[in-house]
Amino acid sequence: MTGRSLHRFTGDEQSKSSSFTCSLQDAKLLLDSFNHGSWSEGSSETTVKEKVKDKFRDDGVYFSFRIEHIHFVLLISRQGKVRLTKWYSPYSQKERSKVIRELSGMILTRGPKLSNFVEWRGFKVVYKRYASLYFCMCINQEDNELEILEIIHHFVEILDRYFGSVCELDLIFNFHKAYYILDEILIAGELQESSKKTVARLVSAQDSLVEAAKEEANSISNIIAQATK
Repeated sequence: MTGRSLHRFTGDEQSKSSSFTCSLQDAKLLLDSFNHGSWSEGSSETTVKEKVKDKFRDDGVYFSFRIEHIHFVLLISRQGKVRLTKWYSPYSQKERSKVIRELSGMILTRGPKLSNFVEWRGFKVVYKRYASLYFCMCINQEDNELEILEIIHHFVEILDRYFGSVCELDLIFNFHKAYYILDEILIAGELQESSKKTVARLVSAQDSLVEAAKEEANSISNIIAQATK
């Protein structure tokens, strides 16, 4: 492997005894680009990292992995109504209300031809509109905006698969399920699960547990009702 081959990922022409930093998405592209390994939708983050490290260690090239940190997630309607919030950094209730007001005013007034990135308070807010909802995520200045756009799209695809052509009303009446799906994808502001099939399986298992708990509660209620007659 030559330094030239690594140039698109690192901007460096060195190849021997070098250390590079790349994101998980870059690692997957790296495996595909040089055909040194393969990864599937179900490949875990750890599997991809180990494949990259093992394959290029013999060339004296060592990789470290940068993890994008998301500070919070907001879902805002065109009318400025907040449909979902998730905070991964400490904000007081007063600060959260102020953040929502500021970003709603900034994002909802932006034209459709403007970029999906907004600089705000030393951070970057990445957003994308789907139908009547704006999906927003706040990251650090040095983080990869395109990777966050992929995470947003990943979240929307899973919602769409679960609800079947998801709409704003689905999130209003089933907000707890939207939170559960988000918690399967992101933990502490970092991407944990990139497989849509895995998330769908976990959500389905959770639904089964909920149904079983409801049936058990109904059975207990019937027994109590009969006993008190």
